[in-house]
Amino acid sequence: MPLPNGRIMHAVLRVGDTAFMLADPFGPAPKEMAGAYVHVQDRGIERMWQKAVDNGATVVMPLANQFWGDKYGQLRDPFGQLWSFGWPAKMSEAEKQRLQQEAMAQMSQAPPA
Repeated sequence: MPLPNGRIMHAVLRVGDTAFMLADPFGPAPKEMAGAYVHVQDRGIERMWQKAVDNGATVVMPLANQFWGDKYGQLRDPFGQLWSFGWPAKMSEAEKQRLQQEAMAQMSQAPPA
């Protein structure tokens, strides 16, 4: 999905059953996020996650069930590239509702001054 200014809002690359999603950074991007944002959508994210951590990636956002229904997390590789990993989570409807309520409550709070 290209934008009129030539930047990429959303692109998907498929390799077998794995989808790699890319986007140019938007807004004021920190120096360490100079490259495209990369998202991996694959049922083997736990294995990929652990291999990345074992090879020097640092956890930015822990891999956990999220309110939108995915198990999701973010890592920064040793070169500074931000990666996110996701796959539909196996969770009860009650857990999903609890996560949604917590997220909405957090998003409703006023931003810190």
